[in-house]
Amino acid sequence: MLEHLYGAVLLSHLLTETPVPALGDHVTPTDVRFQAKAVDDVDDIHVTGLAPGGARHRLSIGVRRRPKLTAADSDSVRLISSYLTTVAARWPLLQSRRWSLALAVASVSVPAHQLAELALAAAATGSNSRFRARMTEPGRPGRAVLGRLDQLDALVAAALHQGAPDGGADQAEVTWRLLSRLSVVELRLEGTRKEDRSHSVGRLQHLTPSGTPAEGDALFSALVEKAGTYAPAGATVNRQTLLADLQGLPGLRDGIVLLPEPAAPVTTAPSKPSEAVAPQRRTAARIGPPRELWPPKRHLLPGAEQPQVCEGTVVVRHGYRMSAFDALTGAALWTKHTAYRGRPAVGGGAVYVADKDRYPLPRDLRTGNKRSPLPGQIVDGLAVHHRGTLYAPDARGRLHATDTASATRLWTAPTGTLVTAPVQMAGSALVAVLEADAQPPGAGPGQVLALDVDTGTPRWPRPVTLPGIEQWTATEQAVHLVRHAAAGHRLTALDTASGVRRWDRSLPDAPVAKPVAAGDTVYLTTRDGTVHAIDATTGTRKWTVRVGTRVTVPPVVAQDLVLVAGHTPGRVTALHTRTGEPAWPKAGVGKGAFVSTPHLVGDTVWAADRTGRLHAWNIGTGRPLSVRYQDALWDVDLQGTPTVTDGVLYFVTRGGDLRALRLT
Repeated sequence: MLEHLYGAVLLSHLLTETPVPALGDHVTPTDVRFQAKAVDDVDDIHVTGLAPGGARHRLSIGVRRRPKLTAADSDSVRLISSYLTTVAARWPLLQSRRWSLALAVASVSVPAHQLAELALAAAATGSNSRFRARMTEPGRPGRAVLGRLDQLDALVAAALHQGAPDGGADQAEVTWRLLSRLSVVELRLEGTRKEDRSHSVGRLQHLTPSGTPAEGDALFSALVEKAGTYAPAGATVNRQTLLADLQGLPGLRDGIVLLPEPAAPVTTAPSKPSEAVAPQRRTAARIGPPRELWPPKRHLLPGAEQPQVCEGTVVVRHGYRMSAFDALTGAALWTKHTAYRGRPAVGGGAVYVADKDRYPLPRDLRTGNKRSPLPGQIVDGLAVHHRGTLYAPDARGRLHATDTASATRLWTAPTGTLVTAPVQMAGSALVAVLEADAQPPGAGPGQVLALDVDTGTPRWPRPVTLPGIEQWTATEQAVHLVRHAAAGHRLTALDTASGVRRWDRSLPDAPVAKPVAAGDTVYLTTRDGTVHAIDATTGTRKWTVRVGTRVTVPPVVAQDLVLVAGHTPGRVTALHTRTGEPAWPKAGVGKGAFVSTPHLVGDTVWAADRTGRLHAWNIGTGRPLSVRYQDALWDVDLQGTPTVTDGVLYFVTRGGDLRALRLT
């Protein structure tokens, strides 16, 4: 019953989206799993949450009413063994604080009180040697606490003797690792001490029709019943499923909004036209003449890369320099020289490049100051920052994952050959394309590898060999690859979970960019001006439409339309995603060829033609809108594709002027 009561407390945090103690005050809980043996050896309850930057945090909780915590108690040995298994398997994640351990006990448990004091001391000292030294300082711990440490050492030794893994550390180090990452949670849910229940009721009453404590108490009782149902079934519960299970209860207010899962901030703009991404649906916005946010910045080198925008900062690479500007005012923040010219990774308040010795060098986005150095070497231009982690290959055939907040190496995975492009994230998998193992170095990509994002363990039995890979797109369901073969180009789909080839089909002409996956369809454009829609599950053709004689950029999928910018003739065409039928009475015509992808802002499609003129159309009707701007001139092949963030188009002209156009 204690576990069910505590489960209800955790469900109240999930329902109200409030921090869970021991998971992190900055972390929003996203799901609670009961009896989570498949996830972790500490299997009573497992809580997952997301930090503001998108990093996923986990908390493994063991629930015991009054654990004896002595080596003579077999239940205690089994309990500690489960924790040691997690410590050995998850030590890098535990070091980075992305994984935490907790022991939930009744408030009257004296051994647990002593364990909590030891855990606080171990976490504060930072190493086993300093922890042991502190334990011997006069007057530091009480005699009872020192005795508990001796018993815990004996308990750990007994668990190791019975087969618990040590993670390559000696017994004293194993004890410290466990203590330094363990939180002891006192449960005040029974008898005369029911403060935890009262706090839960206080949280829940804001979700009830009248907002009264009585209604909050009734809702908590309903959560206790649900916990009693979830626990035996080993259920995983998120806020959406919990709200669905609670529907119909008189104590739950109608119209509770489901907030979207916190996402990693958008940090990079495509560096090549083949890397364009589909803009997301936005709310309708009134069209007005575009206006400059600030005067153009003219001290960049000609041919500078298109900017990346992250956390209110614009980062531009120009030659062997990197400059940062305030996104709202255009004020120059800093300029630094770099050892290489690769595109930097940006995220988590920092920008990451390789120094002259190829070590990752993080600089603060706003000041340019160096941050704590990260371990290992990287290949400049191939690092990717995603949800608080820097994924980067080195020149020795390895791929590294590093927690940027703690500078902790989470894992290193051998790839055998060199990674040829930045990795792509596909749900809980990371997908990389490698040089072909059987070919000489530099012969080109020919292998595909999928790894678990948390552990770096391979998702597939072995890398899949597919020679001639030119473009690729990874999703949670499949990896779509464009390959050059002897008989022409082919599009191949691999199952992301298993690496099994789903389908393989020939293409009538060479694709101009990587495939764009949206829903159950894969879209791509070929050089002959044709747009192809292919079923993502079977590989069968849904429709094919020729929009011109030449296209040089990928399609963009937005609001159930496929937008295609044509080179010859210069026009933007909108097609229905399901049928390929034209959605606009007339194509959007420009003064020159369109060589860059269009952008959707509100209900308006924006695109610049090769003469530098900016055009706009209503996405629903295709009606052209009056726009008077003539200087949107850049070289896509040399500089890449601009980015639109919060309704502002950031771009660098051919001459090196950094500009910001407000499009809403």
